[in-house]
Amino acid sequence: MLFFLENLEDSAIRAMSLGFEMPPNFHNVDSYRPVNVDEEIFRSVPDVVTAGIIDVIDLPIFDPTIPFIYLKHGFLPEFTVVHFMNVQPKGRIANSTRFYRALHLVELYREYLMGTSGGVVEGGQDNVEGEPVAGPSRLG
Repeated sequence: MLFFLENLEDSAIRAMSLGFEMPPNFHNVDSYRPVNVDEEIFRSVPDVVTAGIIDVIDLPIFDPTIPFIYLKHGFLPEFTVVHFMNVQPKGRIANSTRFYRALHLVELYREYLMGTSGGVVEGGQDNVEGEPVAGPSRLG
């Protein structure tokens, strides 16, 4: 019964979508960096979201434009970003702001998983060239 409920929850998460057209670019990257991120957000990420991120992004650098590029090219599932949009505090925030902050959270989460800190690459889209490359998550 528990297996059925987990699969039902995974299916519901995988069905989440942005619900709006993705912005064409990611300008002013640093202005969307979340301030005070509670580590509990990362401890409670569902396995399906974790796998959705690390099965796709297998880079040793951290930059919020990376998930943006992977998402834009159709490699990163929308539900991974939507999850991080939904865990942000409720309030009157534009979808675009919530979206850009979620991209930062995806990268902070990757750092959390890899046990690194301070690995953020400053700059912008120039840090990633060519097509995204996928990698295995080694999760269930």
